[in-house]
Amino acid sequence: MSIGRRPSPLLGLVAALAVLIAGIASAFARDSSTTTTTGPPLVPSTQPSLVTTSSAPRTTLGTVAATTVPATTTTVRPAVPTPEAAANGLWAAYTSANRSAANKFASKEVADALFSQPYSGEPGAFQGCRKQQQGVYDCGYTQPTTHYTMTAQADANSSYKIVALTIA
Repeated sequence: MSIGRRPSPLLGLVAALAVLIAGIASAFARDSSTTTTTGPPLVPSTQPSLVTTSSAPRTTLGTVAATTVPATTTTVRPAVPTPEAAANGLWAAYTSANRSAANKFASKEVADALFSQPYSGEPGAFQGCRKQQQGVYDCGYTQPTTHYTMTAQADANSSYKIVALTIA
């Protein structure tokens, strides 16, 4: 089952840096050997400045100086950071009959299977999670009459979802 992904905010940063570099490159590529200056030079500034000459009262707005923006790294926290959070979140959604919350913690198929049987009201005890392989864990819940084994798997963003369920 594929899940839609939002574009990375890093893409916007890369595009902005590309525009900045292109602007700097075009400023350096300009041939200034044929330019003649008839008035006072423009003063680089981060704010417009007023320049006047003594021969005629006129004002000129200065240019904005180019600045280099340091690169930043953004770390996005996973929506469900651990397999335990996925299992406990799904169990809490199931025991409170909150189907929409269950979709955050489990695939549609797992949520469909779990909610096909109403919650019995028996208390459940979390049995922990055991690593099966990189990014895949089996987590358990036990009730007096039923045992649930939930397989949690990490996606590309290290966010966990329950992708398989065994009810015994």
